[in-house]
Amino acid sequence: MNLFLPVGTPVVIVCMRIVWHQGMTFTNVRLGHR
Repeated sequence: MNLFLPVGTPVVIVCMRIVWHQGMTFTNVRLGHR
């Protein structure tokens, strides 16, 4: 478990950032096309 934490944490952060970025882009596109 201790070996996975240092490796898993950055992966989770990157995944969260990618999902958040895609969500914001999707929202901006919808607002822009409205």
